[in-house]
Amino acid sequence: MIPEDTKEDSGVGVPKNRSGITSPLEDPSPERIGETFSRTFLLKVLIVGYLVLAWFGGVRCYAVFANGDLLATYLSQSKLLYIALSGAVWGLAGLASAAALWFGVSSATWLSRLSALGCFLWYWFDYLFMSQSSLSWNNWPFVLFASLLALAFAWWIPAMPKESKFLHRKSIHSK
Repeated sequence: MIPEDTKEDSGVGVPKNRSGITSPLEDPSPERIGETFSRTFLLKVLIVGYLVLAWFGGVRCYAVFANGDLLATYLSQSKLLYIALSGAVWGLAGLASAAALWFGVSSATWLSRLSALGCFLWYWFDYLFMSQSSLSWNNWPFVLFASLLALAFAWWIPAMPKESKFLHRKSIHSK
């Protein structure tokens, strides 16, 4: 007996795929047999990390526009412009990396790594040269460890076998 949630027209009882990615059973060409495409838990964690980066960048950019009058009394116009532009770049880098990883774009690995490295270097440039508070230096060992851990995670996850298989799969529509 064929379960109700299967395709009736195929005649073989292939389960419906709600993710939009066809299963090897739906496309039984020899190179697709035994192949599965799904986002792993670690890849989803990395995507959420990039979405958090995008959110922080967006908030940083928005804060300058929403509170520009107040901030202008404490900061120069060039510093406000720098904060807004850096927030926009971080937001767009995080959003582009998250979208590329989610949809499995062929360049997602290098885009996400470039975004992670760029944000890491930019963060430390801000921390070392733009920070004006002596209190910001109290926890620099923790910040260094956490940022290196995040960079290693962003570099390592796309290279893992299951994640790499998802990110470097061939499209069923391309030849």
